[in-house]
Amino acid sequence: MTLFYLGLAWLAGIALARWLDPPLPVLGLLAVPALAALLLYRRERGPRLAALCALALLAGAARLLWATPHFGPDDLWPITTTRARSGWWAWWPTSPTCATPTRTCACAPSR
Repeated sequence: MTLFYLGLAWLAGIALARWLDPPLPVLGLLAVPALAALLLYRRERGPRLAALCALALLAGAARLLWATPHFGPDDLWPITTTRARSGWWAWWPTSPTCATPTRTCACAPSR
């Protein structure tokens, strides 16, 4: 059951981080009381499990925040400065010899 509780805390941490979006230093500060409780109650099973679940929750939240890419204004530069294309032909290179642009042609203007 301990592994079940730890896995559930990990998933709850992911869900809470997705909902609250806390900064990483806050998660580090919240880990200090859980680490202190883990060290103070080494021999007692109940408080130790609660401290481990709190650490698993914080670790799941931190994992989500580290794994989520954060884009700045210059990160998508080629996509935002060129004409926006959509559909399966959006990533095909444009053909300089295309005389009549149609909807399925790679050089068709976007809507």
